[in-house]
Amino acid sequence: QLLHGVGGTPLYTLGTAYIDDSVPNDKTSLYIGIGSGMSVLGPAFGYTLGGQMLDIYIDFDHVSNVELESDDSRWLGAWWIGFILCWLLSWCMIIPLTCFPKHLPGTEKVQSEKISEAHSNIDSFILTHEHFGQSFKDFITV
Repeated sequence: QLLHGVGGTPLYTLGTAYIDDSVPNDKTSLYIGIGSGMSVLGPAFGYTLGGQMLDIYIDFDHVSNVELESDDSRWLGAWWIGFILCWLLSWCMIIPLTCFPKHLPGTEKVQSEKISEAHSNIDSFILTHEHFGQSFKDFITV
């Protein structure tokens, strides 16, 4: 669980910020939604795959003299195969993930649009009022 938490933390913190910086405003929510949807479907897929692996005997390479069925109380499923599959898939994803650039193409344009959007309302009362923020009643105007 500790490794899962350490590995998942950058996905939700840095991944969301990377998407927000690299994608136009109208598509950011779509990509963040796809990422969140995959984080919901991933554990569901994992439990399904793990349940299927329990139908395989734990020592599938050794021939047993005793006939065992999966409903026998002495049956042990191959719970460890899922971990090996995840390990292999993770190592297969290293090469494509290392090919990503630090900044996606078009990121500069997207970031300049976001900066101009943030400063487009320069005429507002909050920015032009020189004593704004020095009184408690200024919280009500925000």
